[in-house]
Amino acid sequence: MGRPPHSRLLMDKIGLLACLINVALIEGHRPNDNSGRPWSEAEFAKSVLNDVSRTKDVKGWSNRNGAANPPNRPANIIPLLRAFYGISRVEDILGFDGLRADEMREMYRAWRVAGGAFDDDVPPLPHTIEARSFSKVANIVDLMVSQPTATNDGGRRMNITLRIHPDTECSPISGHAIDIGVAGAGTRSAGPEAEALHVGPLLSVKADDWQPKVDTIFVNVQHPNVGSTGRSGAVRILGPTDKLGRIDGHPLRDAPEFEMEPINENAAGAIKFQVSIANPWRSEHGIETGFVLTRRDGGPISPVKQAVVDALFNAAFPRDDYGRLLIAEKTLKAGGVK
Repeated sequence: MGRPPHSRLLMDKIGLLACLINVALIEGHRPNDNSGRPWSEAEFAKSVLNDVSRTKDVKGWSNRNGAANPPNRPANIIPLLRAFYGISRVEDILGFDGLRADEMREMYRAWRVAGGAFDDDVPPLPHTIEARSFSKVANIVDLMVSQPTATNDGGRRMNITLRIHPDTECSPISGHAIDIGVAGAGTRSAGPEAEALHVGPLLSVKADDWQPKVDTIFVNVQHPNVGSTGRSGAVRILGPTDKLGRIDGHPLRDAPEFEMEPINENAAGAIKFQVSIANPWRSEHGIETGFVLTRRDGGPISPVKQAVVDALFNAAFPRDDYGRLLIAEKTLKAGGVK
């Protein structure tokens, strides 16, 4: 069962539930009704609480006004599921195959988790994002590293192949077919203070016994698709980008072969490569988002849908030591005398 959830984590989970409720209200989810007519607060209060005057109560369930006015978790989710999807009993949830069945079960699961249930307490959903690998939901990064070979001076040489590309076949989000791409980092300045504000991917290398040699992209070599950062062993990926600002191609093409040198006499530990992104979905205080979302039907990506994706991804995938979202990772055994 694990530990009781931290209060801040619990509020993040209530925020996800509020996002899902907000989407259902705006998109007009109703049983056997695909018109998309949005709910009014009075109509929704009448439907779920049988009281048209209780608009403040129902508004609190989908509140997105931030920490100063956080959302509330409904004590009973069944009236909401009945209004949105026609579900009247908990026993009917798993077997339901009507209109928007996946979204209904996603809302039920989010309600349970927001109440303190753990993921393993809740039946898995077909498209639920689990805490495993970003590639399970979006295929946007191909990171390949050859097995290290020893050099004459005791170092390790390897080839890094990195391809970043939009995923135009990812699973629908909130009922819409959406393409996901990684935004290029551009040419913004680097430094420790700016690090947390940067979007775009970082390629980093970590090893206890090794460090990049001077003549590599991590130290001295200039490359049109690589920018410096405020931390050692990491470079920012700038491009190449398509017309939507998404990275699409091989950022390290024509880069020199990569080498690591030992930092102690008995170097033998593993070498880990990571591709990560900061502030992956948010656009607060003028910070651009790290991913580019587009709908395949050409329609707009509403802030509500971006908030839903934000909540799902931030709760699901592992982070690096700096809190950045990991989108690819490779660990290799370097070998040695240890």
